[in-house]
Amino acid sequence: MYVDIGLGASLIPDPADPSKTIVDPSSVFQYSIPGIKIVGSGTATAGGMTVSNNLYDLLGAIADQLENSLYSYENIDALYGKLNTASMEIIYNLTEVGAKASYLEFMTDRYETQTLDLDERQVKVEGADPTKTIIQFKTQQVAYEAALQMGTKIIQPSIFDFMS
Repeated sequence: MYVDIGLGASLIPDPADPSKTIVDPSSVFQYSIPGIKIVGSGTATAGGMTVSNNLYDLLGAIADQLENSLYSYENIDALYGKLNTASMEIIYNLTEVGAKASYLEFMTDRYETQTLDLDERQVKVEGADPTKTIIQFKTQQVAYEAALQMGTKIIQPSIFDFMS
C-alpha cells in the first residue's frame, strides 16, 4: 500500500511486463509491510534438511524434532540456526517500520515548519501584521465614532436639519 507524500504519484513501466505500468516507488511512501515478509515463506536447506522459511512452520519443526525419539542435536542445531536467521529478519522488519515512522515524523515537522516560515514570509511581503492591523483599525474606528458623537454634542440640531 502506498500513500502520496506531496510529490505526486507517478507510474513507470513494469520491468517484468513493459505493457503494464506500476507505481514509481520513488514518488510515493510505502507504509505497509506484508505479513508474509515478516513470517517468511518458501523453503530452504538447513543442515541437509529441507525446512520451511515460515516462522510458525519452523517452530513446529523444532517441536517435532524435540518430541521425536530419534532426537538429533545436528538437526536441532540446524533448525535453531534457521530460527535465529528468521528472528533477525523480524528485527530487521521492525527496524524498517521504526525508520518509516521516524521519516514520517520528520516530514510532518518539516512541513509544519515550512508552513510557519511561509506565513512569516507572507506577512513580510504584504507588509501588514494581521493582529497589529486589526487593533489599529479598531482604535481608529473608536476615535472616529467618538469624534462624531462629540460633533453632535457641540452642534445642536435645529429644525432646519430635519427639513428637506
